[in-house]
Amino acid sequence: MQSCVSCADMLHYLSMTLSCLAFALSSIIMILSNKAAATCFNSACVLLILQSLSTVLIGLSDGVVRTELRLADTVSWIQCALLFTVNIFTSMKAMEVLSVTSFTTIRNAQPCVAPTWTSSCSDKH
Repeated sequence: MQSCVSCADMLHYLSMTLSCLAFALSSIIMILSNKAAATCFNSACVLLILQSLSTVLIGLSDGVVRTELRLADTVSWIQCALLFTVNIFTSMKAMEVLSVTSFTTIRNAQPCVAPTWTSSCSDKH
């Protein structure tokens, strides 16, 4: 049996491949730049504050961030923001002491470990 691949299918596969390569490249650049920033700055807190402020300023300049806030929205989002801030802070602290290879390996193993840890915690309650 002869398999015939159309031009549309080939373009789809090519675009998917290029998308994956672009994602991988941007991920590598992000990790290397975070490693450089973590080793250049002595304080992960200062770096985290600078990154957060620049994100807010970029969001406000593009009109992405809403200016009217309701208390219910703020309370619900503050929990996510705090958890995300803790996640970034601990990642930056880890970047200071771990090699890029170790950091990437540990980060990529998290989805494998998280379901096991979550199920063992829920069994105790």
